Amino acid sequence: MYEDLIQEQFEAIFNSSFDGIWICDGQGRILRCNPAAERMNGIKVSDYIGQFVDSLVTHGVIKDKTVTSEVLRHKRQVTMMQEVRTTGKKLLVTGSPIFDGSGNVVLVVTNDRDITELDNLRHQLLEKEARAQRYESELLKRDLEKSATYEVVGNSPLVRGMLAAASHVAPFKTTVLLTGESGTGKGLLANAIHRLSGRHGKPFTRIDCGAIPATLFESELFGYEGGAFTGAKAGGKIGLLELADQGTIFLDEIALIPMEVQHKLLRFLEKGEMIRVGGSGSIRVSARVVTATNLDLEVEVAAGRFREDLYYRINVVPIHVPSLKERAEDIPLLAGHFLKRFNKKHGNAKEISAPVLESLMQYDWPGNVRELENLLERLVVMSRGHVIELVDLPSKMIRRVSQMDAGAQLARGNNLKNAVREFEQAMITLALAKYGTQARAAEVLGVSQATVARKKQP
Repeated sequence: MYEDLIQEQFEAIFNSSFDGIWICDGQGRILRCNPAAERMNGIKVSDYIGQFVDSLVTHGVIKDKTVTSEVLRHKRQVTMMQEVRTTGKKLLVTGSPIFDGSGNVVLVVTNDRDITELDNLRHQLLEKEARAQRYESELLKRDLEKSATYEVVGNSPLVRGMLAAASHVAPFKTTVLLTGESGTGKGLLANAIHRLSGRHGKPFTRIDCGAIPATLFESELFGYEGGAFTGAKAGGKIGLLELADQGTIFLDEIALIPMEVQHKLLRFLEKGEMIRVGGSGSIRVSARVVTATNLDLEVEVAAGRFREDLYYRINVVPIHVPSLKERAEDIPLLAGHFLKRFNKKHGNAKEISAPVLESLMQYDWPGNVRELENLLERLVVMSRGHVIELVDLPSKMIRRVSQMDAGAQLARGNNLKNAVREFEQAMITLALAKYGTQARAAEVLGVSQATVARKKQP
C-alpha cells in the first residue's frame, strides 16, 4: 500500500510539473516524458518512447545536439540552451546522470525550463538600453548645441565618447587638457565646454601660445604696471587672464609657453592669484582654464622643455580629440555640414558626387577637419558644374584614388594596357558629360580635341 501511494504521488508530481521532464536509459533511449515536455517540444510521447533521444535532432524537433547525449559522453551533469524548431521555444535544459554501484550511467533525468519569455524580456531590455543610449546621445547633442559656435560634427564612437566627457566635466571648474593633432577642432570643443558651464555668459578668452613672441608672453598674459619696462603704457595694461575673470581662458598649444613664464602660470592655477609685470600686489582672478596641445607633453617634460609640476596641474581631466583618420566614418557628415555652410555663404547649391565622397573617405587628411573644411569651400567656389566631380579634386587626391583603383585592377588580373585605356575612357566620358563639348573637355583634361575624339568610348 505504501509503495502504491509513493508511486501515485510520483506520477502526480511528474505529470503536473510545469517544467518538462525526460527519463532516458544508459544508452540514451527515451523511457518517459511528461506532458509539459510534450507541450514545449510539440511532440507526442507515444511517437518517441523507446527511440534514441538523438532522434529528436534527426526529426528536426530540436537543433544541434541533445543534453542527454552530452551527459552520457561526459558522465556528469550538463546544462545547455536548446532551441525547439517545432514550437519556436527556447529552453534551459539540465541533464543529470544516475549511476549504478559500478559507476555506470543507468539513467539520465533531464529537466526542460521554458525561458522564451525571459529571453524575449532580455531582448526588450537590450532594445530599451539601446534606445536610452540614442536618447542620451540626442540630449547630449542638444546640450552642446546650446553653444552658438558649436560645430563638432560626428556620430562615431570616438566623437560620442569625447562629447560625453566634455558634457560631464563642463559644470566643474577643474582644468581640462585637450590633446590631439592640429586641425581636429580642439578650440571648438573648448568653446563648447565653456558654453555648457555656469560661466557661459562670461568671457571666453582664447590665447594662441605659439603666436605670442616669448619676450611679450608674460606681459600679455599677466598684464603690466605703468613704466614696468621701456615702451610700456603709462597707465599699464590689463592681462588676458584678468580679462577672462569669471569666464574661461583657453590656452591653445600650451606646450609652447616659454619656460620662464611656466612657473607663474602654475602659481595662478594653484592659488587663483597673479602679479602684473612690474607690480607687487597679488590680484585674484576666477577663471576656468582649458588647455590644448598637439605635442606629447610627457616627451616635452622629459626633454626639459615643460615643467613636470605644471603638466600634472593641467592634466587633471584629459580629453582626446580624435584625428579625422581615426573617425573616417564621420567624413560624410562633415562634408555635408561644410557643403551646406559654404553653399549658403557663397549663394550656391552644389552637390557632391558619390565617387568624390568615396575619395574623401579614402584620403588620409593630414590637416584633419581644417583641411576638409578648406577643401569644401574651395570646391564650392571653384567647381564649374552643379555637381562636384572627381576632376574638381586636387591632383594629390586624384592620385590617391588612382592608386586605389590600380590596386583593384591588379586584383582583377587586368593588365596595364587595358587598365590605362579604361581609366582614360572613364575620365573622357566624365569630362564630356560635365562640360558638354569635346573642345571644353579637351581643355580641362589638357589634351587635344583629336585625342578626346579618338579615345572616347564608342
